[in-house]
Amino acid sequence: MVLTVQQSDRITVIHSDQLLRCLTWAPYTPKGHPFSDVYTLVNATLGHDEFIEEPFEKYCEERLQQAQLESSTSVMLLTTVPQTHLKHRQMSLEQTGLEIDVFCTAGMGNALAPGDPALYNEEFTRQKRLRPGTINIMVIINRALTPAAMVEMIQIITMAKCQSLYLLQQKSHLSSRIALGTGTDNMVLAVLASDQQQPLRYSGLSTKLGEYVAKAVDSVLSCAVESQRMSLANKG
Repeated sequence: MVLTVQQSDRITVIHSDQLLRCLTWAPYTPKGHPFSDVYTLVNATLGHDEFIEEPFEKYCEERLQQAQLESSTSVMLLTTVPQTHLKHRQMSLEQTGLEIDVFCTAGMGNALAPGDPALYNEEFTRQKRLRPGTINIMVIINRALTPAAMVEMIQIITMAKCQSLYLLQQKSHLSSRIALGTGTDNMVLAVLASDQQQPLRYSGLSTKLGEYVAKAVDSVLSCAVESQRMSLANKG
């Protein structure tokens, strides 16, 4: 699997030469399904005063069209963080040829702890304009995984994210507790969609795959958060 990365201040495009199977709740996926087969992962930055209301699909399709990307084979994440702050970490295991790429942007203006007071109730109110800030994590693995192993891997990515923020002592904006994310975090897990490879069945903390992904996510998220902190400090 060969990845090519194109980046500007407002968009990062990661393209694979092989079909990827993704698990995500991204604002845009083909047909709106959490499991999608795609070639391209996109992390796009909103303008400073830009606010979009649901549904997000039309906006995302326009951004994909502007970038000359095929919407039927792309997933898109959204953030307010400039793509110049995107961080990347690669880990590999020489004995097996396993390769893991993790990309991350981290805006912390919306940092929250689990159980903090809700900012809106979808059943009763319209979408509320939240403080900008979200953590977007994209994990790409050159292996096929079973659907169950993909779900388990989302758990590993989440645990690594929480550990990283805890060690950074990131404070919530709504309480005195440590934030373990933001109100709008998102992830994309992308693995090989090839049926020619025996899919891995396990991806938990006891596996080498789980170990390497957790280490990569912890490292890249720490760098992304520190990058944002330095940027905000320089502005202040």
